[in-house]
Amino acid sequence: MTMGPILNKLKRKNWLWLKMLIGILVVVLGLAFWFYQGGYFSSEQFLLRQDIARLEKALADEPGNADLILELGINYYASGDLDKAFDTYSRVLDVNPDDYIAWNNLGNVYRDQFNYQAAREAYEKALELNPNYIPSYLNLVDLFATWPENEHGEDKKHEILPTLREALELNPENEMLTETMKIYARYMY
Repeated sequence: MTMGPILNKLKRKNWLWLKMLIGILVVVLGLAFWFYQGGYFSSEQFLLRQDIARLEKALADEPGNADLILELGINYYASGDLDKAFDTYSRVLDVNPDDYIAWNNLGNVYRDQFNYQAAREAYEKALELNPNYIPSYLNLVDLFATWPENEHGEDKKHEILPTLREALELNPENEMLTETMKIYARYMY
């Protein structure tokens, strides 16, 4: 018996193993690239993408479910996809124009896109719909703190304390508002 057929059989098996190894390596590197965030593998991004897929599947069965659409928008926003978050929050508002959480979250998208006036209007709409919604007050205050000066050197920082006073009048027991007021009052005057 000669060694030729045996060697050929071994070479074919090694090629199969090499092809499998390359395939596994390509899949692992592809997944790592897909979930690579800020210099490290992000399990958070992986979970967000799973939630997005789950929500999109659920919305195929219930396309008008505002709660599911809102949750999808929150996941898009958390994953950093502002365009899809904007579209999704707009979809919520098409279904339910009185959804103050969607208005607030839309304000966050506008703020992150440096559209300060639209962000302000969205936060104020959320507060018009629910004057006790504390995240909108806090977002509005943060917006005023970061609002750039206009051509006359004016900014919106002078609106921070009145906004916090209004929030505290409606929510006097809220510790977060109280602490925020203390911080801004100390550093503004």
